[in-house]
Amino acid sequence: MGIEPLFLHQLLLDTSLLVGHAKRRRLPTWDLDEGYLVHSVLGEAFGELRPQPYAITGSGGRYLTVLGYSAVDSVTLRQQADLYADPSIHQIFPWDRIPSSKPMPTDWRPGQRLGFELRVCPVVRVGNTHPHFRPGAEVDAFLAEASKQGEDGGLDRQAVYRSWLDTQLETHGGARVERAEQSRFELGKHTRRTQGKERKARHQTRPDATFHGVLEVTDSLTFHTLLARGVGRHRAFGFGMILLRRP
Repeated sequence: MGIEPLFLHQLLLDTSLLVGHAKRRRLPTWDLDEGYLVHSVLGEAFGELRPQPYAITGSGGRYLTVLGYSAVDSVTLRQQADLYADPSIHQIFPWDRIPSSKPMPTDWRPGQRLGFELRVCPVVRVGNTHPHFRPGAEVDAFLAEASKQGEDGGLDRQAVYRSWLDTQLETHGGARVERAEQSRFELGKHTRRTQGKERKARHQTRPDATFHGVLEVTDSLTFHTLLARGVGRHRAFGFGMILLRRP
């Protein structure tokens, strides 16, 4: 069975029009979650073909820059937006400048070393009988580990997150972490909307960490699948995209 194509897209989104979109969707503009905004716009512009996972790689100016993986090329993405996107969504993208894209390689070699950058939300699901958290809750991996040990005085947050990352790659396969350093961490407020008729925006506090390091490919097909899938949870909101760098 052949490897399905995978494209890396760079998209620009007009920041002022993004704010207008947030207002129309009744999102809190005083504390905007860029990840949620991009999730919303990509879904409305491209539907199921939207780039995901994705990473916001530039913000603060006129345009917000997004890199993302998709199974389709830039021509197909543009066709989706031209056919189905609401005009208010369509105009967020400066089409004369984007999208730019490239096909990703499919001939990954076992043993190949690749530099990487990865923003993750290191959370875990707890069981239905956990003594400290509600049944099935999504919990910061550090807090979940601390609850097992009774106190967090001897725990190193970075070490817990690194162990979480190793487990993620072991579970899904395709690569192993040769070296990883946590370059950024914060407890971020992330916007999510409730289900039902009147969907309301709610803020959730979740861990937000970025790793840099080196991966070693262990299986060609599985690694390609890992790139397309991403790592961890909240991959639809700007987490989990493996950005490749020189090792």
